[in-house]
Amino acid sequence: MNRVAFRCLHGLVIAVLAGLAYLLARAVLALDPDGRGLSDTVTSAMPESGVLHPLTAVLLNFRGYDTLLEIAVLLVAVLAVWSLEPPAAPCSRVLQEPAHRNPVLLVGLGVMVPMIAMTAGYFVWVGAYRPGGAFQGGALLGAIGVMLASTGVLPPSIRRTIRLRLATTIGFAVFLLVALLTSLWSGTLLTYPKAWAGLIILAIETALALSIGVSLALLFMAAADRATVHREDAP
Repeated sequence: MNRVAFRCLHGLVIAVLAGLAYLLARAVLALDPDGRGLSDTVTSAMPESGVLHPLTAVLLNFRGYDTLLEIAVLLVAVLAVWSLEPPAAPCSRVLQEPAHRNPVLLVGLGVMVPMIAMTAGYFVWVGAYRPGGAFQGGALLGAIGVMLASTGVLPPSIRRTIRLRLATTIGFAVFLLVALLTSLWSGTLLTYPKAWAGLIILAIETALALSIGVSLALLFMAAADRATVHREDAP
């Protein structure tokens, strides 16, 4: 691509982004500052949501397809990172001195990891009636992976076993399966039976938390692995 064509493409991208920013600004300024939005609609539909917290009801029931697409984007990000290097990546590089050579660090991990895991499970459970849910729980599970990788318990490059792939995809797979079953049952995507809505949402959030945690840890480990490679290759 010559310089003139590159400048034209660059200008076109800037014009498109400027147009989108203008439309977004107009939409925001057109909102009624005294309006209640959809809060009344959400409140009236809460008895059918299966949960007691409006945020969870919106994310996992009323607008569940938005969350489904978000999980799909996260899964695509992991697949994109995996596509940058062969599956049989070396497993010898570590970020820090392995934890088994530091007994104090090993004891600290033995205390912190179970506590963080229990807190993650609590966040998933409490999301039905208080702030919490799959994303908060998944972030904590991802933090466990970051801790284990940063201390050398896990190498930055790990083998992509069937279990690892299942853990990465189970959230999206469960969510998509529920979407298909509800579509066949009611003719509407992600419209849960009222009597089972709470259990369905809990099952989805549990699977999502696991996939989110594993995905976040894998993204961190891939970035750390690349940084290690660059340091080793540097003169």
